[in-house]
Amino acid sequence: MVEYRQGSVQQGLAVYEQSFQPLWAPELAKSYFDLLVQTQGLRKFLDQARAALNANPEDLNAMARVFYYYQQQGKLEAAQQTVTAFRLHKEASHPDWTGQELFVCARLLEDIHAYPESARYYFALYNSKGMNDAQERAIAALTNLLLTAPESPMRLGSGNSLCIATSPPWTGARAI
Repeated sequence: MVEYRQGSVQQGLAVYEQSFQPLWAPELAKSYFDLLVQTQGLRKFLDQARAALNANPEDLNAMARVFYYYQQQGKLEAAQQTVTAFRLHKEASHPDWTGQELFVCARLLEDIHAYPESARYYFALYNSKGMNDAQERAIAALTNLLLTAPESPMRLGSGNSLCIATSPPWTGARAI
């Protein structure tokens, strides 16, 4: 950002590119995409992110880049489909999910208000291994989802094992 403010748009973009994190603060993602729009670099950004994702379908950063592209364009279904495609590839190739992958997918989906799907990832995070604070993060996030979107039924676990639904005005959670 300093480079951009000093007049070098290309260096500013390079700093954003090198510093990219899958869970950027919304303001940071917006400022990056505003700069991409200003420099007419959106199409190039998407092409590069897609190429990276095609080369390695398990590239979390590339998936997040494509997700953010669609999110910033207001194409929330396409953003959600990006995460879904990532999940389907992971499931088909059967590698274990890392806690970080689960957490990133959950947070991205939460950011676009795909609460039931986000809850699915948080539940998986709770049961994952390899992240020291996975259970604490998952419980806190699930609690936050229930408080943020009490009208959204959320299935936790596999199949019909548990569904948490709340109904306003705060009559409580019930298992279905």
